[in-house]
Amino acid sequence: MPDWHNLAQERLRPLGLRAPAELDLTVEIAQHLEGHYQELLSGGVAEDEAYERTLAELDDVYRLRAGSERSDVMPKRDAVPAGDTKPGNLMDGFWRDLRYGGRTLRKSPLFALAATCGQVNAAMLLKHFCPSR
Repeated sequence: MPDWHNLAQERLRPLGLRAPAELDLTVEIAQHLEGHYQELLSGGVAEDEAYERTLAELDDVYRLRAGSERSDVMPKRDAVPAGDTKPGNLMDGFWRDLRYGGRTLRKSPLFALAATCGQVNAAMLLKHFCPSR
C-alpha cells in the first residue's frame, strides 16, 4: 500500500506553509488520497492504475496553493523581536522611529494621535517642573 502521507508532504513542502498548517493539510490530503485509492480499488480498477489516478490529484499544485490561507504561509522575513536594537548612529534610529510612527499612524490614527498628544503634554510638564539651568 502506498504511503500517502509522505507523498502529500513532499508535494506540500514547496508551498512554504507554517509547520502546523502543513501537518494538518498533509494529514487531510493523505486521508483523502487513501479513501480515493480504496474507492478505485473497490470499483475494480487495477492497483497500478488506481495509484496513478490517485497520484494525478496531487499534480495540480496551483489548486493547493490557492486553497492555502494567506495566514498559513510562512513570512518572507523573520519579525524583529521586541527590544532588539541594532547599533547605529542617531539618524538611523530617528528614521527607524519615524517609519514606525508612520506605520502606526496608518494602522490606527486615533491611537497615534492620543500618544502624540500625551508625549507633547509630558514634554511640556517636564519643561515646566524641571527647567534647565
